[in-house]
Amino acid sequence: MGGLESAAWLTPAARERLRPAAADLLAAADANGYTAVYGEDDALRTIEAGLARGALLPLPEPVWYGERPFFQVGDRVRAVVGGQVKAVGRVARLRETGHWEYELDSLPHVWFARALLVSDRLEP
Repeated sequence: MGGLESAAWLTPAARERLRPAAADLLAAADANGYTAVYGEDDALRTIEAGLARGALLPLPEPVWYGERPFFQVGDRVRAVVGGQVKAVGRVARLRETGHWEYELDSLPHVWFARALLVSDRLEP
């Protein structure tokens, strides 16, 4: 939360929305029994230390959405490997395994990394 709060790209409205984060985290510590075991002072110190530590590492602006759009089930794509088109079809399934992978309806049980797919804007 501290890294998000200190991010230069965060809008004022979003920053305002994050303002009660410490109080929300304290409420969570109450709910999960942390304050009952360690006390409210310790909980507040822990929360404040975590927020301060995070503030030292502002989160970078997420630009992936503008550079490489993600595909959805039903989108028509081409899988291009080494400059050669290996498959053309619609996204049948997708999964996240450290990076996004897509299965095409034209080649079941073969998964392609997001970086290998390009939009295929041909008519359906």
